[in-house]
Amino acid sequence: MHLLGAPVDRARLLGAVLTALDGLLPPWLARAGEVIGTELEVDYLGRLTTVGRRVRLELPGDRRIVGTATGVEPDGSLRVTADDGQVGSYAAADVVHLRSESG
Repeated sequence: MHLLGAPVDRARLLGAVLTALDGLLPPWLARAGEVIGTELEVDYLGRLTTVGRRVRLELPGDRRIVGTATGVEPDGSLRVTADDGQVGSYAAADVVHLRSESG
């Protein structure tokens, strides 16, 4: 693969990603059993760009749901409040961020 007109060394790229994650993962793994309601949860949710945004979920079987992402369940599924008021959690979907109506 070529980026910026030069070949990318995948091993070096992976090494750089793992090095960047090195400072984040140990504290998370040390507290993995106590995620909900902890500073780990706050840290995790603070890094997400999806929660609080309008989204469209592309689900298996050509189903679509449009609404607002409102959180993440303990199992990692995305919680969405659909435009019709239904609340659901989705573990497998393509998530599309929608533009706000004002912008």
